[in-house]
Amino acid sequence: FVSTAVTWLSQCVYTNFVRSGVEKEPLQVILKERMREFIEKLSERMLKLQLEDDKELQKEIKQRDSLFILMEKMVRDSNYITYDMLENNFPFTILRNSYRAVYENKKKKRQQPDNEI
Repeated sequence: FVSTAVTWLSQCVYTNFVRSGVEKEPLQVILKERMREFIEKLSERMLKLQLEDDKELQKEIKQRDSLFILMEKMVRDSNYITYDMLENNFPFTILRNSYRAVYENKKKKRQQPDNEI
């Protein structure tokens, strides 16, 4: 849902820029370029998050793997961002490891017995 919302919001914002005359390029060209810039900035921030070693910050970003997967889903759902753009900015090894970590975490939760009576 979030990934679809980002795509729709970007279309709305840049459609208004084109209509107002701020942007002279066709809408599809503008959206593709702006979404490429967005994925570059997002990837940069996510990589910094991956390298973060601060223990206090690590407690706050327990869902880091889920964020990486969300970014990949945003690319999958977008008409303007391609996997090539993502791969140029974000290593797929991290995505693969994130999917594995989320799967293993979910598997552990299923195997834990319920303590409720």
